[in-house]
Amino acid sequence: MTIAFDNLTVSLGGVTPVRALTAGLPGRINGLIGPNGAGKTTLLNAVSGFVRPVSGDVRLDGTSIVHLRPDRRARLGIGRTFQHAQIPDSITVLENVRAGLDHHRRRRTLEAAEALDVCRFDGSPHTVTGELTGLQRRQVELARAIASRPRAVLLDEPTAGLAEYEVTRMRPVLADLPERIGALVVLVAHDLTLVRSICDYALALDFGELLASGGPDKVLRDDRVKAAFLGIDSHE
Repeated sequence: MTIAFDNLTVSLGGVTPVRALTAGLPGRINGLIGPNGAGKTTLLNAVSGFVRPVSGDVRLDGTSIVHLRPDRRARLGIGRTFQHAQIPDSITVLENVRAGLDHHRRRRTLEAAEALDVCRFDGSPHTVTGELTGLQRRQVELARAIASRPRAVLLDEPTAGLAEYEVTRMRPVLADLPERIGALVVLVAHDLTLVRSICDYALALDFGELLASGGPDKVLRDDRVKAAFLGIDSHE
């Protein structure tokens, strides 16, 4: 599975959060980094179909998907989580994860249980979601996104709002996803320690433009990345 952008531009209400971006995501786990407003979430939305680019292309395994509806892209194998966990509080963990599966799949309950296992969820699947901890909610949202075994999974700040010890528990779950479900992972994160520890490729964005790409250590050493994201002026 590969995802690539060809001269991609996205405009929203007079703002252009992605500008003429040409880049690929060749890693097993690809990190998208940059300051707030850099265009990271917009880029995920362009892949999943929640925004329509004004120009350029998004390609999945070399095939353009830019004109496909979000549901069609999901059927092609794109899974997604969001910065703020979007799971109903009034139903059980198992019901939440099953909701991410096609209603015609006969093995929905088993597949949901397998996804929870991949995410190392250690609570009861019959617990109402509103009673979960922050970490457990993140695990359930991730399980719902991967239950159908997508070919690519887009994760928007999957550790946002978690305590340090919870991030420590979530890190190996994210690191193991390519092996456990065979998917390409695209990860938006402000946590540079997380990016360094689990990503094998990174794109750094600022105001919708590509600053640097490559291995995380190389990207984070780039002077433009230091200036934009870390607040470090290399000329000081």
